[in-house]
Amino acid sequence: MKLFLNKFVFYILIVILYLFINLFINFNNEINPNIKSKNIIFIGDSHMRNCINPDSFDNSINCGLNADPLIGQKWKLSRILKNNQIDTVVLSLGYHNFLDSMEIFFNSEGSKADENLFRYNLINGNELYKIKFNKKQYLFSLFRKMQKPIDLPYIGSFFSENIKMHDSAKSAIYRRLVKDTLFKFTNVLVINEIRELCRKNGIKCFFIFTPTAKAYNSRIPTRLKKKVDNFINVLKNRGEYIDINQKFKDTLLYDGDHHNLNGSKIFTHLLKVKLYQK
Repeated sequence: MKLFLNKFVFYILIVILYLFINLFINFNNEINPNIKSKNIIFIGDSHMRNCINPDSFDNSINCGLNADPLIGQKWKLSRILKNNQIDTVVLSLGYHNFLDSMEIFFNSEGSKADENLFRYNLINGNELYKIKFNKKQYLFSLFRKMQKPIDLPYIGSFFSENIKMHDSAKSAIYRRLVKDTLFKFTNVLVINEIRELCRKNGIKCFFIFTPTAKAYNSRIPTRLKKKVDNFINVLKNRGEYIDINQKFKDTLLYDGDHHNLNGSKIFTHLLKVKLYQK
């Protein structure tokens, strides 16, 4: 019996050691991310992930990540800039970005709360203090990091298979424009913090607006559109906005607000021309 208990304790200790080694590796990678210095970083949510192929640019990376909130993008950029030399940051915006509420970033009621916890449980303590979050989900997200060494959960990539996907504009309308249509000024504050972060690091910062389907555009509330357009005009006046003003046909989108592969090729080319002019 004693021999059995000794073996049992030994194997338990091995498992615990394995889990904590994985946790250490993942925490270290997240605190000191190494993406190999890039001239250009593209940051945003699934809109950015679907619309820009970084292979068309010299030494660039697309860090777009599905459902990535602006506050997460700011945190991600601050981590990346600690150990990587970046020349230019391009961030995608859409009307939906001004609807996302920073206060529900980790809220258990949010549909992406558990995933955001997994991505950003090392977020700055001051930010975490301001946000409601589920303690059980937080502990579970830590446990996920103990299971095995993983790629950085907050670094995305260009989605090269988007030509195979197809959905109607109705799904995007329901996701974005049905439950909440109020302009959140807190997101403007986060955008300005991103701009300031780039300025302090001597980095050029530009913003783009990704095209959406006609049916989607027609559902955007007038008050929301007006406030967002006014803010975009401020960015234009500062020379920080790259206007891709070509009208995109719905055939270049696989749903109401995401490019298919043909759409991404065209948008990437147009952005490349204008970005290098800057």
